[in-house]
Amino acid sequence: MKICILSQFPPQVGGIAIHCSQLARELEARGHRVHVITYGRMGRKLAGRIRIHEMPIVNKFILRGSMYSYFTLKTLKAVKENGGIDIVHAHPLYPAGLVASIFRKKSGVPFVATSHGSDLLRWSRLRVAKRIFPRIANSAGKLICVSGYLAREAHNMGVSKGKLEVVYDWIDRSGLPREGRARLRKRLKLPQDRKIVLFAGALTEDKGPDLLLDMARGIDADFLFLGRGPMMKSLKGRARWKGIKNARFPGSKTHKACLKYMKASDLMAVPSRIEGFGITALEAMALGVPCLANPAGGLKEVLPRECMNLNKKTILKVLENESFAARLAATGKRKAKKFDMKKSVRKIEKIYREVAGV
Repeated sequence: MKICILSQFPPQVGGIAIHCSQLARELEARGHRVHVITYGRMGRKLAGRIRIHEMPIVNKFILRGSMYSYFTLKTLKAVKENGGIDIVHAHPLYPAGLVASIFRKKSGVPFVATSHGSDLLRWSRLRVAKRIFPRIANSAGKLICVSGYLAREAHNMGVSKGKLEVVYDWIDRSGLPREGRARLRKRLKLPQDRKIVLFAGALTEDKGPDLLLDMARGIDADFLFLGRGPMMKSLKGRARWKGIKNARFPGSKTHKACLKYMKASDLMAVPSRIEGFGITALEAMALGVPCLANPAGGLKEVLPRECMNLNKKTILKVLENESFAARLAATGKRKAKKFDMKKSVRKIEKIYREVAGV
């Protein structure tokens, strides 16, 4: 098939960029011709045989989406004229889904969209989004949701059940670090004799880093907060004000580096208030690292039940009780095996064929 993916793409960071990079590479390996239309002039041209088209943008709230939409429509038209498109796959509903919907009306090329959570859970709080998002989703051949929780949220918003498909996010096991913890700590310049609790993600209210920071006080361990976001300044101020001296803020890291920090840690903490899936939790589980999380959204479908209890008491239990930590790690690692990339991509491929009629 001739597939055009509209999405973020590395070296951009974040779950959508990583997901779409892995999806594109697996589709290409399965014999499909893949184009990716993405944000920003970063010098990306080819990834294997995947053709990457970079759209110029101005990184301002309104202009970013408008510029991407305008240039993406022009590029879709050119790709269609130069070789054809069987299906467009948009990530997430806005702006990519809106662009794909407009292109379908103009060209007749069908599309599917994937919700990773931010669109249905964050942007949908805006009144205009509550009206527009269901229209975009219902105009798609299918709306793929990365958890059952997101599918239920989409239906509650007005998306037809017949449009919804659940395809869980996944682990690309080929990218997991194979070095041992001690060696990784040496390379990352982390102390060998200290317990480490890790947070990895955007420093936003939805991700709950402030909740974990409050738990750090009085615990004899280093709490690392990997990532950037609007809460960075307030978190550092909160740590100073409350006398929390064991919190560290190393900033944003590449996905590859984040995986190394995970494996080097004693505990992965996911304090999210809102979560569509929980890919960082799944990655930690696959690495055999104990993981604790708040029971938010899609996390309940990812983690074993005994891991859904993030509080100061359970953090201390993981850090002080080796048998308990080992049990959480083993249970998580077994469950992580269910989230297989090849299985999920085969399901997406089947959805493409159904929607495109090929």
